[in-house]
Amino acid sequence: MVGRVFLDRIQHAIHHPAVDHPRVLTDRLWPRGLRKEALGDIQWYKEASPSTELRKAFHAGELDVPAFQIAYTKQLLSEASCLDPLLTLLNNGDITLLTATKDASTSYLSVLKAVLLDRATHRHNVKAP
Repeated sequence: MVGRVFLDRIQHAIHHPAVDHPRVLTDRLWPRGLRKEALGDIQWYKEASPSTELRKAFHAGELDVPAFQIAYTKQLLSEASCLDPLLTLLNNGDITLLTATKDASTSYLSVLKAVLLDRATHRHNVKAP
C-alpha cells in the first residue's frame, strides 16, 4: 500500500516535534535564515524541485500557473529517476514534503505530490495538468 503525501512549510516543521514518517525539504535553494543544524531529522532533497530556469521564468512572470504546472510535470517525467528516492519513501509509508514557500498547498509541491502519487499507484506516465 502506498503512503500518503503531506505538504508543509519548513519553518513550521522545524518548530514542531518529528512525526512518525520522513519529512523532506524539496526546495532547490536553501531557505534564507535557516541553519542546516535546525533540520534535525528532516532530509534535504533538491533534485526533484523545479529547475533553475523554470523557477526563474515563473517568478519573472513569463509563465502563468497552468503553464508552470505543465512545464514542471514535463520536467519530472523527463527526469523520472529524480523521483526514485521520494518514491522509495512513499512506498514505505507516509511522507511530508516541505518548502520555504509561504503557502505549501499552492506551491510546486502540489504538482510534485500529484506526480509522485500517480507514479506510486499507477506506474505509468502522468498527463500534464
